[in-house]
Formats: sequence, structure tokens, C-alpha cells
Amino acid sequence: MQRFRLFTELGSSDAESPAREQTAVHEALTAGDAEGTADRLRQHIENTKARALKDRQAVLSG
Repeated sequence: MQRFRLFTELGSSDAESPAREQTAVHEALTAGDAEGTADRLRQHIENTKARALKDRQAVLSG
């Protein structure tokens, strides 16, 4: 959430992707799918890192 606030001024509008990822994590969790939850959470964390690095580069280039 903090990253979203920080980079809103840059015109970054990727809020839908993390929301979909979090929904997928929640669905797997509530379905009792431990392995699926772990996979989806791992992917969400990797994607979050990639988005943060991309936004950081945009700020530095900026």
C-alpha cells in the first residue's frame, strides 16, 4: 500500500495486478490449498519486488 501511495504521482497505475494476486492468495488459502497458497504468495512477492524496482528506476531516471 505504501508503494502505491509513493508512486501514484508517477502515473503508475498497476494497482489492479496486485489486487488480483492478493485475491488469488486469499482464494487458495480459504480453499485449504496450502501449496497453492504458498505458490501464489511467492509469485505475488516476486511481482511486488519487480514492480518496486521498476518504479524505483523510473524515479531515478526521472
